[in-house]
Amino acid sequence: MQKLLYPTGRLTLILLAMAVANYLVMVLVTLPTLQQMSGGLAVFDMMPTGYEPVHTYHLLTDLKEAGRNYYLTRQIPLDTTYPALFAISFFTTTRWLATKWPAARKPLRVLALLPIAAALADYTENVLIVMMLRAYADTPDALVQTASIATITKSGLTTVFFVALILAFAGWGISRLHRRPKT
Repeated sequence: MQKLLYPTGRLTLILLAMAVANYLVMVLVTLPTLQQMSGGLAVFDMMPTGYEPVHTYHLLTDLKEAGRNYYLTRQIPLDTTYPALFAISFFTTTRWLATKWPAARKPLRVLALLPIAAALADYTENVLIVMMLRAYADTPDALVQTASIATITKSGLTTVFFVALILAFAGWGISRLHRRPKT
């Protein structure tokens, strides 16, 4: 636990590499395959602004049994490991930055919690997607709306986190420039 609270740059890079590798497999393999299987319809994981019951019905129908099974057996397992990898890698990235920039340590420690919150929303989304895939034609609108809210929440938290992290790295870089002695 101590290594996660005060991570080294090496540990941070290893965790980031694992998260990126998992993400790339989803974005380059399973998600395009699902979109192809659906006849071009956007899949849940690629709809950051949410989705409606009508789209859900058409997606689940167009995926057919083979596509729904692929979603359950290929995409969902990858998207079960990804939120944990995302949370731990970006928690450690933010904590690493906090060790390098003491002036911003407190806000960075708070920022480090956002990837954990995003991961929880992602796990909620995944559970609800599994329920929709299994319910297929009998998927209640309330389930779709709840899953959509989880997707929007995950996407929103992730976006806020990345914007804040980029600003934090920029702030750290600027603070380092101001600390250098002038020659």
